[in-house]
Amino acid sequence: MNKSTTNKLQQNVPININANIIDRSSVFQGYNCCGKNGPNDYIQSGLPLPPACYIGGNSTTPTLLYSTGCIQVVSEAYANSSEIETISDWILVGLVGITIIFSGMLAISFKNNKRRQLYR
Repeated sequence: MNKSTTNKLQQNVPININANIIDRSSVFQGYNCCGKNGPNDYIQSGLPLPPACYIGGNSTTPTLLYSTGCIQVVSEAYANSSEIETISDWILVGLVGITIIFSGMLAISFKNNKRRQLYR
């Protein structure tokens, strides 16, 4: 890739330029997106659209183009995963609390059983 093409890509499509093309393709296909803000990032830069920007990698049918930019899609995915992580964190806090309560009850029960053995 020549230097002017690299500069254009860094300005308009801020996906890690040093990343392997396969990594970028997997992002595009995994999130069903193309470019930072959409396929126009490539068009405005004068760069050809990568096959990964097309549904199924089929670049012969322009109507099968992912129209959503990756920033929007990845941001939504991050927000969803953050919400799931927050919920699971609170569930774990609840389970730890329940475990502490039951372990306290068990300790009290053992102590009472030991105390009652003296009277038998």
